[in-house]
Amino acid sequence: LAGAERSQPVEASPAIDSMRLTGEAAGLQALQREIGSAPASIDVEKVNQVRAALADGSYRIDAQQIADRLLAFENELLK
Repeated sequence: LAGAERSQPVEASPAIDSMRLTGEAAGLQALQREIGSAPASIDVEKVNQVRAALADGSYRIDAQQIADRLLAFENELLK
């Protein structure tokens, strides 16, 4: 009788995975969905202006503006 039990197939229990997103991850997912659904619009004139400024060396980077926008982005993620 014991040998008969071993010859029967063993059923595996289904694997149950779970995942919990942090608030930041959920915010990033929402932002990704929002960006993904937005129409892609490229300001060709602006792109050409930046290319020209890069080519002639007149393009300047405003570090304060970059920092301000990074902070605003971080604040949006925390909401």
